[in-house]
Amino acid sequence: MRRLLLAVAALAGSLVAMRAATSTFYDAYGVGILNIGGGRDLTSSGAAGYSADTAYTWLAAYGPSGRDDHLLILLLDLPLIASMTAVLVLGTRLALKGLRTTRTLRGVLSAFPLAGVALNLVEDLAITGLVSAYPQRLDFVAGIAGAANAVKSVSYGLAVATLVAALGARLLWRIRCAGRVPA
Repeated sequence: MRRLLLAVAALAGSLVAMRAATSTFYDAYGVGILNIGGGRDLTSSGAAGYSADTAYTWLAAYGPSGRDDHLLILLLDLPLIASMTAVLVLGTRLALKGLRTTRTLRGVLSAFPLAGVALNLVEDLAITGLVSAYPQRLDFVAGIAGAANAVKSVSYGLAVATLVAALGARLLWRIRCAGRVPA
């Protein structure tokens, strides 16, 4: 439980730092970073991905200093990814503990967030390549970044849904156990 609480605190800190950075970026350049689909922050992100043409429109709008700033913001994504993964994995494991589930099922459900991590890292690497190579167009890489952005959002959504479902199952189990009266 202690590790989960530390992970929640780290996630909260990472989210605050990322919101401050992306809002400042949006105010400075008129469009958000590629990771959040050009929005101001995670709440206004374009989770549907983006095309290569859209990515290059945004890269042009950033200008040289904006592209450098974008790479710096990508560094903030690393603790955000780590803390979000820790919360989702530890929370799911804790919620499933004691329930009538197999070790394999607990392992599979706890591993769901890892797909989001992999996609997030693929996206970050692709974006790093796009920003670094600009103005050279790497449409295939932009397509990978846009697709990874869309699928990452779905993957994290499924991981959160799994955690919520596991917490719900745990709550129902505790209510059921509390209703039993010893003979």
